[in-house]
Amino acid sequence: MAGAVLYRIYIGLQIAASVVLLPFFLYKCIRRPSFFKKIRQRLGFIADTSAAGGASPIWIHAASLGELRAAEPIVQKLVRQDPQVPLVLSTVTETGYQLARTWPSVRVLYFPWDLPYVTARLLRRYRPQLIILVETELWPNFLYSARKAGIPVIMMNGRISERSMRKYMRVTPLTRYILQSVRVFLMQSRVDSSRIRQMGVASEKVYVTGNTKYDREIPYMSRSVRADLWRQLGITEQTYPVLVAGSTHKGEERWVLEAFLAIRRIFPLAKLILAPRYAEDCAFAVQEAAAQGVELVRRSTRSPVQETQGVVVDTTGELGLLYGLADIAFVGGSLLPVGGHNILEPAAWGKAVLTGPYMFHFSEICELFTKRRACMQVADGEEFVTRCVYAAEHRQWCRQMAAEALRIIKENRGTTDKNIAVVQRVLEAGNDENTI
Repeated sequence: MAGAVLYRIYIGLQIAASVVLLPFFLYKCIRRPSFFKKIRQRLGFIADTSAAGGASPIWIHAASLGELRAAEPIVQKLVRQDPQVPLVLSTVTETGYQLARTWPSVRVLYFPWDLPYVTARLLRRYRPQLIILVETELWPNFLYSARKAGIPVIMMNGRISERSMRKYMRVTPLTRYILQSVRVFLMQSRVDSSRIRQMGVASEKVYVTGNTKYDREIPYMSRSVRADLWRQLGITEQTYPVLVAGSTHKGEERWVLEAFLAIRRIFPLAKLILAPRYAEDCAFAVQEAAAQGVELVRRSTRSPVQETQGVVVDTTGELGLLYGLADIAFVGGSLLPVGGHNILEPAAWGKAVLTGPYMFHFSEICELFTKRRACMQVADGEEFVTRCVYAAEHRQWCRQMAAEALRIIKENRGTTDKNIAVVQRVLEAGNDENTI
């Protein structure tokens, strides 16, 4: 009863917020015509009808780049298994949308605004036979509309941080009301499984299947591709080390640049590849570098890099490939209390990986890697600088760390197959919620 009441309050707040924000959205549409397309889609107005009608699709929701990385093996497996089943993939961020559009055999759209009439309209339009939520995306109206339409929902690669759990537990009746709409929860770890059960999910609906990011296939880098990237980035046989700092957040540039300058004092031919998490932070990164005497060019300009000390990556979808050029890799969002990002991408390339102390969104992976000395987690920015210099000076230490990381990844593959097996059972069960 309390959950239903809170749900009605949530609907009211969503409608009120939409009305209040309307002038802001109109202003952005005028300033940025591309924003109009996004808003139209989020309000349920889809011009492309190629995925509507015909066979019922499987709808996969991956909010942003991180979730898309987890979704990639799932999408690839579903396409290979049955190319006749259409796939609809929704995302929230512009960078996620642009990346997903490069995937073949997938219809990409912006996730609908979580208003009852919008979500219900889109679900009637596409009539999905199944919805897969990647990681933790709990939108009350979308889930309620799916349940009302009789569409089974799976949470896949589920992850609940301690902080997220506390937030959900503040509105326990609403959380439990929402979670009723999810048929089965496929969680990354025992810790995630325990947390989702503490939030009110019955144990028989929860399974630990692992992390699909272990199954991601790293991009193939041929000699010609590597040579072309070297030419574009000003890297030569004499360049050492290449420091790749990925998914950094504003404020972390200071420590990355300090570490790079310390390395350059010992290795004058070192190069820096700095990839901010958000495109809007790239200009700041270039300015911050210039203020510290480091000349970086933006990747999108394709300017000559030979005479500079590196690049700021302001393009979409390249970081995973650029990690392959690293001698030392830093995964950002971890020197500040952001919670960290995925360390598996650089680790899968066989690179020495460093992170900061704030990895609470990836605590179990980070704990496993650091315990087996497959990753170096530092206590603060000052130690980060010291460890970067140490890594540059001790190549064998880096090689040992990288080799152990590759062993861990190999040991943990196979999650995607487990998840797809559950998908098949849910599809075969249809509306029978007691059969998984």
